[in-house]
Parts: sequence; structure tokens; C-alpha cells
Amino acid sequence: FYFYKFNFSRKVSFGSVWESLNIFGFNFEYVNLFYFLSILIGMLLIFRLIKNYSSEIENYLFLGVVTFTLFNKVYSPQYIIWLSSIASLIISKRNTKVLLSYLIWQFSELVYHFGLWRYLYFIGWGRQAEGLPPAPYAFISLSRTAFLFIFTLMIINNIRKSLKVKLY
Repeated sequence: FYFYKFNFSRKVSFGSVWESLNIFGFNFEYVNLFYFLSILIGMLLIFRLIKNYSSEIENYLFLGVVTFTLFNKVYSPQYIIWLSSIASLIISKRNTKVLLSYLIWQFSELVYHFGLWRYLYFIGWGRQAEGLPPAPYAFISLSRTAFLFIFTLMIINNIRKSLKVKLY
């Protein structure tokens, strides 16, 4: 239970949706509640997909990790390694649109990490003149999240097509 205690006691930090929304003025007084409900709802939707069974377990693994990383209170660089590794199992079986979406998402991750270091300069970890102000950084962070979400929707659409059932 240490992991859960730690996650609930930590503050919102770099790269998270919550941090970007805070920068734009959307402050969540009960961020832990939103964090918990977002992950719970995401996992319930994944179980809804699993109920219809598909032999491609990597799809569900990817969706579970995406749910955890999208709504976490911090976005760690290791999440990209987790997601990219699982995504590589999925895109090898998919069409070029999925591959293109994957490449765009990966490029957005690269831009985000460049932006993060520039933002760290701006907030005092380097020379402020070389830094990136909060609003552009938050925009880059949310864009990265949006591209990951679009890639995820493409994976869900492929699951739906392979199952030939109505999910929603």
C-alpha cells in the first residue's frame, strides 16, 4: 500500500494533465478524487472491452498503462518506455494510419521533453532568458497528451473492428 499512500500524498508535478490545467488556471481542489475517479472509470471501460474477449492481450495492457499514465499526477519519462514498448507490439499488426499516429505521438514526446527542460530553465534551474514560459510549456504538455489519446482511440477503434461488436 506504500505506492498508493505515496501517490495520494504527492503533489501535482511535471508533465501531468493536472499541472498543465493548473497553469491555465483550472485548479482542482480535490485532485486526488479526480485522479482516482479517472483511473477507476478508465479501468472499468477496459474491463468492458475485455468482457467481449480478444486474444490480443497487448491491446488491453496498453490501455491499462495509458489510463494510469494519462491521469497520474506526474508524467515520468519511464512511462514513454512502457507505452512505446507495448505499442510496438500493437502497431506491427495495424494499418498505416495507426503507424502515422504513433510516429506523431512519439514526435510530440520529443518536443515535450525539449520543452520541459526549457521550462525548468525558466522556473529557475538555469538561465531564465533561455527558458520556456509556463503557458507554452503547458500547451506542449497537453498536446503530447492529446496525441497519445488520439493514438489510444485508434487502438480502441481497431479493437472494436476486430471484435465486430458495438462497445458504446
